[in-house]
Order: sequence, then structure tokens, then C-alpha cells
Amino acid sequence: MFLSRSSSAMSVGSESSDTLMSPRTFRPSSSQGMREDNSDKHLGKGCKQEDFDEVNISLKPFEKLFKLHKIEDPRPKLGHSDRMVFNCLAICKLCEGYGMKKTYIKFQSDSKGNLRTHLKGKMHRGHKTAQLLDEFDDIKKATSKKGHRLNVREKDTSRQLSFRQAQEMSRHFTQDKGRQAWVKWFTTLCIAPSISAHPATREMMKVFRPEFNLPSHTAMKNTIDDQARKAKKELMSILKEARYVATTADSWSAHHRAFLGCTVHWIDAETLRRKHGTLACKELKSNQTKELLANEIYKINSEFGITRKIVATTTDNGANYCAAFAHFGDNQDDPLAVAPEHEDPDGGDVAIVSVHDLLEEEVEDEAEDLPKLPTQRRCAAHTLNLLATTDVSKVVGWNYGTGRQARQPFTKAAAKAQGLWNLHNRSSVVANKIRDVVGRKLNTPCPTRWNTLYDATECLLKTALKDPETIEAINEVMKSEAAGKRAAAPVFTGEDKEILQEYCKVMKPVAICLDRLQAEVNAYMGILLPYLMLLKRDLQAIKTEGELRYADPLVDALLEQDGTVHGFNNRFMHLFADEDLLMATLTHPNHGPFMLKHVAPALEEDIKERLIREIVTSITPDPLPSSQSQDMVTEKPKEASDDPFAFLESPTVMEEDGSNIGELIKKEVDTWGRSKVAEVKPGQFPSMHREKWISLFIKYNTALPSSAAVERMFSTAGDVLRPKRASMTSDRFEKLVFTKGNMQLLDAVLRRERREGECDSERETDVE
Repeated sequence: MFLSRSSSAMSVGSESSDTLMSPRTFRPSSSQGMREDNSDKHLGKGCKQEDFDEVNISLKPFEKLFKLHKIEDPRPKLGHSDRMVFNCLAICKLCEGYGMKKTYIKFQSDSKGNLRTHLKGKMHRGHKTAQLLDEFDDIKKATSKKGHRLNVREKDTSRQLSFRQAQEMSRHFTQDKGRQAWVKWFTTLCIAPSISAHPATREMMKVFRPEFNLPSHTAMKNTIDDQARKAKKELMSILKEARYVATTADSWSAHHRAFLGCTVHWIDAETLRRKHGTLACKELKSNQTKELLANEIYKINSEFGITRKIVATTTDNGANYCAAFAHFGDNQDDPLAVAPEHEDPDGGDVAIVSVHDLLEEEVEDEAEDLPKLPTQRRCAAHTLNLLATTDVSKVVGWNYGTGRQARQPFTKAAAKAQGLWNLHNRSSVVANKIRDVVGRKLNTPCPTRWNTLYDATECLLKTALKDPETIEAINEVMKSEAAGKRAAAPVFTGEDKEILQEYCKVMKPVAICLDRLQAEVNAYMGILLPYLMLLKRDLQAIKTEGELRYADPLVDALLEQDGTVHGFNNRFMHLFADEDLLMATLTHPNHGPFMLKHVAPALEEDIKERLIREIVTSITPDPLPSSQSQDMVTEKPKEASDDPFAFLESPTVMEEDGSNIGELIKKEVDTWGRSKVAEVKPGQFPSMHREKWISLFIKYNTALPSSAAVERMFSTAGDVLRPKRASMTSDRFEKLVFTKGNMQLLDAVLRRERREGECDSERETDVE
């Protein structure tokens, strides 16, 4: 027999014996080949058909590559007297498939190292060696004892994995897992896919994970496209189940390109946590008129099937967005609404139509073609930003004035601070000198974000102006810089410090309110009015204290400016009469009835009655129309008067039951105490009809008080569209931003796919 040459080497029964076997590949003579072709399987001396079947089952996962030909020389495995090991021959299907002579590979039943060596050492036409080795390794690891291999004789497909098996499977490396993690890393950090093919990247990965095949540039793009499709499918399936959603919209420009961004938000009905996703970041190539914005926003909403689910879209105070929603938004008094047609009972088949009716029909047809936008909510954070900048840009006695009212204390102090910031940003030498004096880098303001001005001023007071010695050192730095330019050096004084301190004291409530409204996790609509109320109360308290020496005009300008649209009262007080906002506050567990009486005492009872009415309406069945009730009366059987439960159908009893329910709900409302836990949970709502309370909470609190979410999306877009990637196509850019913005949804999809794949592999192994 041709196996006798290696029988002594193979008797070791370990992985290392495969490396001692020579030759690894054996081609018999023509006579042997003819004799062996007469049978598909051979049994050596001492081997049984059951043994052959068991070895064949262990080779089943590799059936696309190899076919078992023969087993012989049975012997106990070292350390396992109850288990047998066989010397085996397998036929390579890849070699056989191209008309070549059959290639036989020797291996042991408990080790398949020689099979891998054959794939590595021989070229197979139409197949890449690296891909074959990857496929072989994945199969081997998936079916090994150290992976999740089960007893092949078991038939129970419902068997659960043990804790150890589940842990080992989670740590098990496959090419798919590696590729998914690789693409996620690139997408999350906004790295160009071409870096994957860079020689330095490949050299690094050979050190960390030699068996991982780095995807090419094209493969990376295809994988990102596939993940974008999966994320979109997952987002659409979630939005399909959601009853209420809210969106944000805004415009962004970079590298002479303009984009429209939209995000979507909803509240999870089980946990009441706010969830979010990215809808689009579309490039706009024409003027952003109200018609263009309305059409693009409507297309995005329609694409995701949320046109009728949006409770509100939050935007900034831009004129084009306000015009778009004013003209195409949800409006109860829409002038295009047409009254229903009236039938003429005496007209028969002849219809007399006036010219006015024809004109109305034309208007109605045109209205159907117009985009339909939801209700607009103006971003409260952007409005606060306007309050802190535009509204106080010209305050007489503070930073503006002529003639007798020429006193401008803040103007001089702010100019000195701005001069220091300019020097800090313009010259690295000056920046180093300032760092030596104060021990850190100064915060400098951003022109488009007022809160950065507040933070920079506060930082200046804590560092450069903290004591007279530091002020003197900073003045020396400014003098030395001005001396080189032969210019007068502005120097800080104690009065400047006091003015800036009063500015920060007055503006601190505005900054705190702005930060709270720009949050996302707990930024329910119900927090808007309470935080605005706190802001107004704090400003009034500062004014009442009377401790300000310079900033009294600033407080007055923040609170109210007569004859203008500026000031807190002009910008925000109308919101305290908005019943939807009051309902959002009333249904929020952190505020509830306790906060309602402070926010809108005049409307407290009306809003409570509305809440009770909506809960009762959702509990009791809808009354039948009068026509149907009359029909039901005529269809009553004659024996109805004998029905002992007939009295329950009387309107008086129904009204009394509704009244009883209403009184019970009213008691719940009056006794419902506010929760001091920041995170909203279902258990914080009244126990009676809790699901109705939660439903109303979701309805009125889904909308966002701020459009900060879309601003955060633009921050991601800026990381993607860097100067070196400014020529990226619109489609590629949108897919990258969409995938990054919905990464949490994509992670859930990939985890689910991995679990399903592992379960399927487990079931296949069990069946085999």
C-alpha cells in the first residue's frame, strides 16, 4: 500500500506530524488511479463504515474544497483511549475541477494541516491562494473545539450555547468581523478609504493582525455603500413603527458648497429615552429660496415615510426657512383650503357649476402639487443667541450712546479684551508669553457662537485678570507688542475687570439656559418653558438686587425693549400662552402640575382640563354619529325593555361614568408630584391609566426646543469634507455622513447579523 511510507510518521497523532509527512501530495500510477476510481470510498484494515461516515462528517464543512477518499490505520488518540484517529486520503476538488489528474492529500482525522498546506503550496486556476486560505481558516475556526463546535451526532437544533461557548464565539476572529470593525473605524473617524490601501497601513496591520486581509479602496467604498443601505433600512423600519417623530433642518456651507441637513428624533415607547438618526445632508446647487427648501425637505420626509408623523420641525430664525414654513407649513387657516362640494337634490344628473367653482378646483389641483411641511418650531437656542448678541448690540449707557448719553463702559473693556485675543491668535510669540504669565492657553471667541464669547470672557477673568500682578504682566506683554509697531498699547484697569465681571454675572443665566436647551438626551419640549421662566426670574433677581454699577442698562435691554421685537418679553412671552407647550410641561414628570402653576398661572385650570379631557377621550369609546344611533334605535328588538342592563345604555349613566372617570383623573393630576430624577422613566407617571399618560407625554414632548442636533451633524460633515477631500462627490459625501450619523443603528444591525450567523452555523453543525 502507498500509505506505508508515512505510517510511522502519522502514528504520532498530533498536528506536528502533518509537517513531517512527505510527500504531502500523492498522485498514484495510472493502474492505481483506475482501480481507485471504481469506488468513491475505501476502508482500510480495521476500519468500519461508521468510522468513515464520522470522518466524512468532520470534513463536511470543507466539501467545496475536498472530498474524503479513504481511511485506514485506526489507533487510539494519545490521552483519549475512547477516541480513534485514522490516516486519511482526500481528493482536492479544485484540482479535479479543471481536468487535471486527481490529487490525493494525506491527513489525519484529527488534524487538517496538510489540507491547508496543499492550498497554500499549489496554484488553483480561477482562485486566489489568499482567499482560499481565508476561507479554510474561517471554516476551521468556526468548527474547532476552541470555537463553537458541538457534538456532530446531536440532532437538537434548539440547543443553546453555554456561557463559555458564547464568550469564545464573541472573541472568535473572522474576516467579516475584521472588515466590519475596519470600516466602522474609518467611518467613525472620517478617514479617507484610500488610507486602507496605503503601504504603511498594510505594514502596520501585518504586525497587529497578520491573518486579516485589508480591503482595497474599492472594497471599502462598496462596504460603506452596503452599510449605508443597511442603516437606511433599519432607520425606515424604526420610523415606520414610531407614532410621533420630530425633525430638525438647517443649511451649511463649506468649500464653496452648500448643503441641507435634516435629522429625525423620536421617543422610545418602552424606555422613554430620546432616539435620533440622520435623514440627509443634501447638496444644494441653486439659491436657497423658500420653494427650494420646501421641496427638498418634503422629498426627504416622503422618502422616509414620515410626512404625516412629524409633530414639528425645529429650524433657526433664518428668513428663508421661516418663509418656507409660513407658506407651505401646516396651517389651520390655509387660504387654499376648499369647502366640500354641495349636491343639488333637485338637479338629477345635471350639475350646474359656476365659474367661481372652476377657479377653486384649479387652485385645489395646484395645492395638491405643492410640498406640505409640518409645523415649524423656531430654535430657542438660536433665539437666545440673538437675545445675547443682536438685542444688546446697541444698549444706551452700556455700549452705545451719543451726546449726553455717550457713556459706553462695556465698549472700551470689550475692545481691550478683543485686542488681547487677536494678539494671542495672530502671533505664536505673544501666545507663548501669555501662556508663561497665566500658565495656560486662553480661550478665544468664535464669531458665530455667542456662548464662546461668554466662555472666553470668563476664562479671561479667571486667568489674565485674576489679580493686579497678573494684570500688570499682561499689560507689559501688550505694551511690548505695541512698541514694535509704534502704536498705543491698550492696558487693562481695575474698572475694566469690574465691567467684565458684571457682564458675566448678567449673562450667566443666558449661558446656562442656552447649554440646557442644546442638550439632546433630556431635551424634551416640556423643559422649554420652565428653563425660560428660570432665565427671566434670574434676570429680574439681578435687577432687584441693585448691586450693579455699570450693567443696569444691559439687564433692562435683556428683559424688555419697548417698540421693538427685541428683549426677552418680545421674543419669548408669547410661548407661555402656547397650549401645546403647556401640555408638554404638564406631562413632563420633572415639572407636571407643580411647574404649570408657576409657568402659566392664568391658564393652569384650562390646561389641566384639556389633559383630563384627552385622557378620558382615549379611555371611553367614541360616540356614534347621530344617524347611526338613530338606525340602531330603530333596529332594537321589541324585547329590549326586558333587558336588565338596558339602563346602562342611557345617556345619563354614560355621562355619569365619564364624569366619574374625569374626577378620578383630576385627582391623579392634582396629587401627581414632580420627580427629581433627571432621567424620565415610565414608573414616574401616575399608575392609573399609565399608558395614556405616557402616550400624551410622547405626543407633546417629541418635538425639540433646539436645532442643535443638526448643528452636531454639520460638525461631522466638516470632518468628512476636509480641504483635501473637498472635491468628493455629493453622493459619496451624503453616504458617509448618513452612515456616521446612524452608526448606533448600524451597530445594532451588525450585531444582530452576527448573532443570526452564529446561530445558523450552530444549527448546521448540530444537524450534521
